[in-house]
Formats: sequence, structure tokens, C-alpha cells
Amino acid sequence: RRFVGVKDSEGQLLAAGIFLFDEHSAHYHLGASTAAGREQQPNAFMMLEIAKNSARAGKKVLHLGGGLSLAEDDSLYRFKAGFSKHHHEFYISRRIHRPQLYQQISQKWQTATARKPGILLHYHEGLDHADF
Repeated sequence: RRFVGVKDSEGQLLAAGIFLFDEHSAHYHLGASTAAGREQQPNAFMMLEIAKNSARAGKKVLHLGGGLSLAEDDSLYRFKAGFSKHHHEFYISRRIHRPQLYQQISQKWQTATARKPGILLHYHEGLDHADF
């Protein structure tokens, strides 16, 4: 497991990600960028650096996962798909291990955004950490 961060020249964190590794592959698990950092595209830089480092370490696959939906215009999927011409099927499931905590987080998100959830991890959408 590796935690990766991208900082600007002044040391401010712009993006971070969690990557998991096995014998042959690197797997992107979770990541985020700050609102201030988004225009500098730190996630793209992070993915490219992980890809290079993983290849040097002998990994054959960098699995980035899918998007937020099956829609053609899913921006997360388009971002991830832009790194390679090789695409594989993926599957997701819905399992909430701590339902009470999930409900608390979900309720805070709904209050902060005045929106109804559309996906399982809806609390990742549209919040600056200061709002939550």
C-alpha cells in the first residue's frame, strides 16, 4: 500500500491518492484533489508518476477502476480512460459495512449540499473539505 501526495512549489497539498500493489499490478483505490489544485491537474501528474514507478518496479498493469456511472459522458471514466487504449470490464457492488456511520455522513452531505444522493459514495461529490 502506498499513500501518494502532490504538492505545489510552496508545499501546499494539491492531490493525494491511495494505491494498492500485488505481485503484478498496481491498483488505484481512492484519491482526491483540493479545489485550489484542480486547475493544475495534480491527479494526472500523480497517475503518470505512479504508472512510471510501477512499470520500473515490474508491474504489468495499473488498474484505475471505472467511473461514477455507465454514462458516455462520465467525466471520471473519461479521465481514467485517457491513460490507456486498453480497457477492461469492471464490476462494483454495494455493501455498507457500518450503516449508522454511513447514514450520519450521508445526512451531513445532504444538509451541506441540499441534494439527494444518486450514487453510493455520493459524499465524495461537490464538497470542499471546509464545508463538511
